[in-house]
Amino acid sequence: VFLLLLCGVPGIYYFINGTISAETSTMMATGISMGSLLTLTQHFSVLGQMMVSWDEPMKSIWGLLGIFMFDPKILAAGCMLGDSATFVGRILLPSLLLGWMLLVYASTMLAGRAGVLPPSLVMVWPKVRNTIGQVFQAFYIAIAMSCILAFQCYGSPNGTSALAKHPYILCGSGDHTPFVAFGIVGIVIYLIGFGGFYVAA
Repeated sequence: VFLLLLCGVPGIYYFINGTISAETSTMMATGISMGSLLTLTQHFSVLGQMMVSWDEPMKSIWGLLGIFMFDPKILAAGCMLGDSATFVGRILLPSLLLGWMLLVYASTMLAGRAGVLPPSLVMVWPKVRNTIGQVFQAFYIAIAMSCILAFQCYGSPNGTSALAKHPYILCGSGDHTPFVAFGIVGIVIYLIGFGGFYVAA
């Protein structure tokens, strides 16, 4: 899945900014339709994040759609890495994809200057910025949901509260601290930062 994301982000650049899609209304309509479908899928995935006991087949459907919300539960990442590391990875994933896109951009610039890459394949900054904005806009719901997971606590009859997504982690405990720290970082960078990026663009 991660490899697919690494290949997909630069692929989105060429799809959105290619001469064929820039001139063809059919390609533009396809891109808009795919973005709308992704947003709709994320809206449905939000329902799966609710603290409701779902019966089959809805439980399996929500679990499958969780991949669109950066929920690594479908890959059983929590068993391998632990919940804190999985949450940190979930928060850092958009930054890693952004870094990857910037690395690919720099690589195409260097390859173009060296004459290895044809000029039509060299990425240009305004189009890279456009692609970054498109990707972040498409995944904004998933990013926002990931950032606020650390603050979704529910109370129990004994007076304590625990994380809704990880009920064995008590809110305010030492195990909860990395969740809160990276949740705050995610909110500042993605929710506030992306808003600023969007206004500046």
